[in-house]
Amino acid sequence: MVRTTAAHVFESMLGLSGLCNSDVHTELGSCSGNGLPNANAQRVKDAQPMIRAVGQEAHLTCPAEGARGVLGEAKWEKVGGELPYAYSVRNGVLVLKDLARSDGGVYKCTLQTESGMATVTHINLQVSGGPFQ
Repeated sequence: MVRTTAAHVFESMLGLSGLCNSDVHTELGSCSGNGLPNANAQRVKDAQPMIRAVGQEAHLTCPAEGARGVLGEAKWEKVGGELPYAYSVRNGVLVLKDLARSDGGVYKCTLQTESGMATVTHINLQVSGGPFQ
């Protein structure tokens, strides 16, 4: 693997929280051959925090959605779990309705670029209130 600053320059220009290809080692760690970061390289501890109350709606945004060079739409997943039942994705924004405490956790957005690099953003959703608090 080769450490490069070009990836970091590209990352800062687009405001991305991580990017990776098979030739690059970034802050996310090493990469798989398909251009996506390995599962064990996820940087969930640096996830952007978002706090909402039980019953509210959360809109999680993938920063580079729609940027030049980005292919397709954002792919969202909940790290270590499944997406909540009541969710939708509109223009790259993950919308979670009627939040429950169990909806809290780290969500990951992945985008593919024309150059084969993946951009990854982590958001740490904290849901407060409800019967257990």
